[in-house]
Amino acid sequence: MLLSSNPARIKWRPVFCGILLQVILALLVLKWNTGRTSVHWLTNNVSLPMIIFFGSICSLLYYYGIIQWILIRLAILLQYTMGTTAGESLNSMASVFLGPTEAAILCQSALRTMTESEVFTMMTAGFSNVMSAPALITVSKLMTPEIQHSKQKDMKTFRFPQCTETSALESISNGAIQTVRIIFSIIANLIVYVAFVTFIDTSIHWLGECVGWDISFDKLMSWAFYPVAYILGVTENHDQTMKLAQLIGLKTVLNEFIAYQKMQDMLLNGELEGRTQMIAIFACCGYSNFSQIGQELGIFIGLCPKRTKSFVSMAVRTLIAGAISCFMTACVAGAIVSDATGCLPAKNIENCLNV
Repeated sequence: MLLSSNPARIKWRPVFCGILLQVILALLVLKWNTGRTSVHWLTNNVSLPMIIFFGSICSLLYYYGIIQWILIRLAILLQYTMGTTAGESLNSMASVFLGPTEAAILCQSALRTMTESEVFTMMTAGFSNVMSAPALITVSKLMTPEIQHSKQKDMKTFRFPQCTETSALESISNGAIQTVRIIFSIIANLIVYVAFVTFIDTSIHWLGECVGWDISFDKLMSWAFYPVAYILGVTENHDQTMKLAQLIGLKTVLNEFIAYQKMQDMLLNGELEGRTQMIAIFACCGYSNFSQIGQELGIFIGLCPKRTKSFVSMAVRTLIAGAISCFMTACVAGAIVSDATGCLPAKNIENCLNV
């Protein structure tokens, strides 16, 4: 409410329905045996070959129109339950299955005529994660309520971009190549950010020693994001709250890969309790970091240059909205599971967090 651009015009249907759907989704994943088994299977089988294979399969399914059929049905479900428009519902679902970049490209034709609220929701999806689709719409509609007349209400009039591949084999090959590019981009960014964090941490520690303070970049992150970690539900142990705050800070200021690498070090050193680990996994799962702003603006300005001013003015607020939606997912998980037991990285343990 405090961050809303127009609190008096907030429509509460997408807000309450989004929270309800988020809770249902969490129950399916955390409390339903089939849901837990599916997540466990994905955790144990995700690898570079599997990711490349999945990218090829998605490209093939798009070539045959199957992805479009699935996305439309799911978007219609989201539209009827939350009262959202066709464009933003479709974009939210596409972000789950294809990723934020591909989702934005799918909605390129609608981007020119979208309302400010729809664009805000669409950009927020680029900072959120798979589990937070209902939450991102909830937060978006709180921060930027719909006050304009939408031209994207009817799903039947929505048109997907034409597939550029001329054969199934070409679509498989292009899907694999695009996935490999993404993987190498992630690896390159990870190397750069690890070096950057080491440099910043060493510099801050040296400056602190010069004035007699025991300070580091990690400690700064812990204190800066301590209130967020406390609100997320890690309240009984000050040290655990500081650890969670540090991970959230690393994820927000740098990126989620650095945060998960730091989490791995903490787990191997026995520094994280089970509940803290579970909440950290959900809180750090997403793209809501400052480095993502440049990528988001590059994507949207490239797709629709005429709305550059709108995209730039919304960039920081959509980052905040994406972060809040990830934190909402972590809050829901923490409320549902109160006695999670942690596990070490790369351990093939049935029901790792004992949820």
